[in-house]
Amino acid sequence: MTNQPNDNGAQSELSSEQNVAPKAKKMKKSKKVLLIIFIVFLSLIVVGCSSVAILWFSGRGSLLTDKDDVEIIKPQENVEAEIYDDNTVFYKDSVYSFNENITTILCMGIDEENTSVIGHSGQSDAIFLLAIDTETGKSTVIGIPRDSMVDVDMYSSSGSFIGVEKTQVCLAFAYGDGKDGSCKNVARSVSRLLCGMPINSYFAMDFSAVETLHRAVGLIKVRMNEDLALPDNKNGVLNYYKKGDIVSLYPNQALSYLYTRNQTTTNAAYLRMERQLEYLKKYSAAAINKTKSDITFPVKLYNKVLSNSITDINAAKVTYLTSAVVGSRQNVSLEFKQLRGEYKKGNDGFAELYIDETEVFELVLSIFYEKIK
Repeated sequence: MTNQPNDNGAQSELSSEQNVAPKAKKMKKSKKVLLIIFIVFLSLIVVGCSSVAILWFSGRGSLLTDKDDVEIIKPQENVEAEIYDDNTVFYKDSVYSFNENITTILCMGIDEENTSVIGHSGQSDAIFLLAIDTETGKSTVIGIPRDSMVDVDMYSSSGSFIGVEKTQVCLAFAYGDGKDGSCKNVARSVSRLLCGMPINSYFAMDFSAVETLHRAVGLIKVRMNEDLALPDNKNGVLNYYKKGDIVSLYPNQALSYLYTRNQTTTNAAYLRMERQLEYLKKYSAAAINKTKSDITFPVKLYNKVLSNSITDINAAKVTYLTSAVVGSRQNVSLEFKQLRGEYKKGNDGFAELYIDETEVFELVLSIFYEKIK
């Protein structure tokens, strides 16, 4: 099997043997997917809502993973740690225990080539994991670069499992049904990347709602992390900005800011993710401010994107999440993290990101575990 990510998105190519999925489509040099739906969850987290007891208990059961049901953490071979049967971890003279109060939501942006044909189901062009401690309200956003190399389950065109291939994580969505099956396949790959941590829920969205959601909060100021060209707000003519420039983004500029990447650099996708994280921080602040004057604002955002989304989030989950996390708190802690590693050019000439295994393991311990001694 070979991997063929191109300048506009990764591909995966399977052999032509019988009952094997066709080649993944080459992504067009057009509008990519952004993870704006993630903002909806940030907004939902910071506002309270009335809840019914039966929904609360149902939501808790589906959002949280019991300690006994969590698979043993799986660090890479070069990570020196002792893992015990009760899933406690001994690492660098400290002992850690799994935090049962953590719930996760995998947020994905999928490209417009979405079909029900396995191998042609689109690709997850943006991937973020939202980890929420429902006891303390602390939330962490983990940015997962699309070029991250990980084991991905591969399926034939008939839907039969045919093996596992180490390839870019963005391809996991393609080898599914373009709906829930694809989302679950990405979730499995992300879980492997994060040492086997559970993925409790998922939400995927295509690009079409980006401009609408941006317009809902107004202008957003961002700092350029590299030289970039964006369309003018009035006539669409490209304006060129330098690294370090402060720019007030208009709705028609948001998508370009979030998907454009310099295709001459190996770490282009990484720089783009930095911009996406910057945007998420600024957008969440704007959404929170809007919510202060309109308590229904998060619900309005949710309704704007629901028709263009794939999710297993239901009323019970939202009810528990908002009531458990918000409670009487005035502030909710929010941190942004990004997986890092080494970019290499594969044998086929395309970018592959090999995540720093020690850094990932320590990140997992800091988010999903508590130091007990």
